[in-house]
Amino acid sequence: MANDYFQFKGFTIHQAHCAMKVSTDACILGAWTPILPHTKNVLDIGAGTGLLSLMLCQRKNELTIDALEIDENAYLQAVQNIEASTFANKVQVHLADAKTWQSPMQYDLIICNPPFFSNNLKGENATRNLARHNDHLDFESLAGIIDHYISDNGYASILLPTTETNNWQKAIESTVLKMQKHLMIKPFENSEPNRTIFIMAKKATSYQAEELIIYKEPKIYTDEFIKIMAPFYLYL
Repeated sequence: MANDYFQFKGFTIHQAHCAMKVSTDACILGAWTPILPHTKNVLDIGAGTGLLSLMLCQRKNELTIDALEIDENAYLQAVQNIEASTFANKVQVHLADAKTWQSPMQYDLIICNPPFFSNNLKGENATRNLARHNDHLDFESLAGIIDHYISDNGYASILLPTTETNNWQKAIESTVLKMQKHLMIKPFENSEPNRTIFIMAKKATSYQAEELIIYKEPKIYTDEFIKIMAPFYLYL
């Protein structure tokens, strides 16, 4: 059973009431996603526990973040975690459906760890299904939301299973979004990548590909992983 809380160096994440717990993949997303000098306004789609918003605030204190969460229990948990942190005045959590939420803002960075399983068998927990499966927030809808709220010089970062790469690329074909960069995440050097983080923007650039291997052997992190996560994990 997952712990009811996860202690980071800069904040604590309580997660007893969230369907999706703190994961290594999400931590990599929060730590690796670029924060450019001009980045000030952030939209966090699917806030969950508030993890990504808090990680970004730790990395750049000047950020202001709108964090959207559709599930009431997760929303209340995110509010609790953020209000207990030193970044409470930086993040506004909204109990909202990203498909119907409206804001006059455009954002320098949009970050999302979405419900990302397509056409997969579901479990009996409806809340967990909402968090994991994209029946409600399908890729086309998510791509449209990002397309609408991204600023001219903005960019988006999204975490997906590598198996969903083609579905996501197809979803952004009807938007102005262009792939700029991706990070392939592998558990071990000889493993196939199982997660990918994509960076997209309105402006095309030369495409960059990176790779991150988490473990050099069971329970022993690689130097690259330690470098990325050391500002956050207590034991690094």
